[in-house]
Amino acid sequence: MKRFLVFATTVILFVTACSTNHIDLEGNNDVINYQAFTGKTVSSTKVDGLVYPTDLPFVSYAYFYRGTQNWNEIKDGLDVEESSYIPGDVVKYDSVGNNYYVAGYWHTDKVYFWPVSQKLTFFAYSPATVENVSCSPQTGIVAKDYDVDQNLDIDFMVADVKADLQKSYNSVPTVFRHKLCQIYFTVASYNGNVLYDYAHGHNGVDKPFAAGDVRWILKKLELLNVYNKATYVGTSDPNETYGSGNWNMVGSARNYTLFDGNLVVLDSVQRITASNPNKYFMPQNLKDVQVRITYMVEHYADNEHTPYHYTDSTRVFNLSQVRRVTENPDTVVFISNWDMNTIYSYNLHIDFADNEIKWAPSIISWEDTDKIFESDTIIH
Repeated sequence: MKRFLVFATTVILFVTACSTNHIDLEGNNDVINYQAFTGKTVSSTKVDGLVYPTDLPFVSYAYFYRGTQNWNEIKDGLDVEESSYIPGDVVKYDSVGNNYYVAGYWHTDKVYFWPVSQKLTFFAYSPATVENVSCSPQTGIVAKDYDVDQNLDIDFMVADVKADLQKSYNSVPTVFRHKLCQIYFTVASYNGNVLYDYAHGHNGVDKPFAAGDVRWILKKLELLNVYNKATYVGTSDPNETYGSGNWNMVGSARNYTLFDGNLVVLDSVQRITASNPNKYFMPQNLKDVQVRITYMVEHYADNEHTPYHYTDSTRVFNLSQVRRVTENPDTVVFISNWDMNTIYSYNLHIDFADNEIKWAPSIISWEDTDKIFESDTIIH
């Protein structure tokens, strides 16, 4: 999902004439403007649609250096404070405008102008409400001890680095990337690969159950051994874009109850409603991550309208054993990680014909939600 920001800021620094960090603004009235765009997502977050939402401020940093220098050649030697031009200011949408800014653009409260002879390199993250975030020329954006449980419904994003921009570049195109992932589950009953109703249209209300009817009822769905806290360390290299940065896990893994109730599985795909409010999860390795399902099967015998086999059953699956079906049937690809900027949909196939529970996970790129990779895994 792409969003191009045209960023509006202006900085006025007071330095002595002998300073080696003098910023040349003489005779320049060109402010730095931002104009934000975004691509589509399938989430319920505010970041949805073609235009970056005007009610979602973000934070930007910028560093300056001589116009004859290139960012990747000098960034490792820059001092954070001495080279700071925009020190992490909140950028807001302005629908009215003022003496410096035209209505319909984004800018900081403080006015920042383009330097005449220096270059600027920009960093940004969204939304501005995220805490414990810092930036340096060496690391880029760093979010320390980010906890998805403490940031519910927050779509944490970091923009690609925009390096070596100068006065002639009057706008800053900024592409934000989702740094978390989304996980959700669906369930349906199948006969082979075809949706199938094992209750044969009977619901026990206006259509009484008959001999041979079977119902599968989901009681609980849990994710086990999932990390919720980590430190994000980004990149300061403008050549690294999609998927850049790393999450380093912090603390201990925990369990999530995604569903707790009674859901009758039908011959249509149902999304399993989460009883916990998490919409975003921490990208991580799935080596120890498991899903535990608790369910009950109702069987209807001859001339009886009361089912038997009420006993709850529990199954545990290792998510790292879930594999994707590829075009080459001889190729086995396991989903071993939850990656950034990706949506994972695990479809639980209930099949009484071969008495198996199958997983059919889909991986949806947040960059292009039309690109869906279907897969299928049978776990006995």
